[in-house]
Amino acid sequence: MIATERQQKILDYLAERKNASVNELMELLNISDSTLRRDLLSLEKQGKCERVHGGVSAAAPVKSEDMSLNLRRTEFHNEKKEIGKRALDEINEGDLIYIDAGTTTEAMLLQLDIPNVRIVTNSINHAAVAANKGFDVTLVGGQFKSITDAIVGEEALDFLEKYSFDAGFFGTNAISPDGYLLTPDLHEAAIKNRAMRQCQRVYVLADSSKLDKTSKIRFGDLQHAVLICNDNPDLENALILEDQQEREKR
Repeated sequence: MIATERQQKILDYLAERKNASVNELMELLNISDSTLRRDLLSLEKQGKCERVHGGVSAAAPVKSEDMSLNLRRTEFHNEKKEIGKRALDEINEGDLIYIDAGTTTEAMLLQLDIPNVRIVTNSINHAAVAANKGFDVTLVGGQFKSITDAIVGEEALDFLEKYSFDAGFFGTNAISPDGYLLTPDLHEAAIKNRAMRQCQRVYVLADSSKLDKTSKIRFGDLQHAVLICNDNPDLENALILEDQQEREKR
């Protein structure tokens, strides 16, 4: 059994029992003490478990909460720019696209130069940026949430019903280990979910800090979206962009 398989079995065991002794894991995997120590050290470095005296416990999930737009712009700036650039490969000339509020989607929009793209967004900032770049842009109507620059509410949900987007680009506060897309706000979750349902192709733009986190509200999952993420060699279970692209071509 290779290291990644052993380590996944350890994580699965901890997901059920929350903690385990060294002897339990050695017996479960039929491995030596030294091999187990290497596996546990690797998992601990990835933040996936915590070694304790005589054993190991599951790492407490990191919770994600809303932060102001200006603060989020300063975090992982280069990674967001890289992700945004990669996302442009998924946009075709003449597409009608939806762009979700957020700083990673903003990084994509700032680099967008594809002709005749029409944009619908629930971000006042994104609408202004797109208009200044000369794009045909429509701003979703509804209630304004200033901390995330997002339009939300029942009016916004009804507004989105009329559209069928070629592609949608979404941010997320967290991606759980089992691939759920999460955000702390119920109203934003509802908008994201509704917009995703109106898209022929769905892309989630997230830097690696969002991986293996948790938050309050689920709005989607990676089984129905393409994840565009900066390089993260420790992520074993995420859907890789190239694999997802091949699936969509079939």
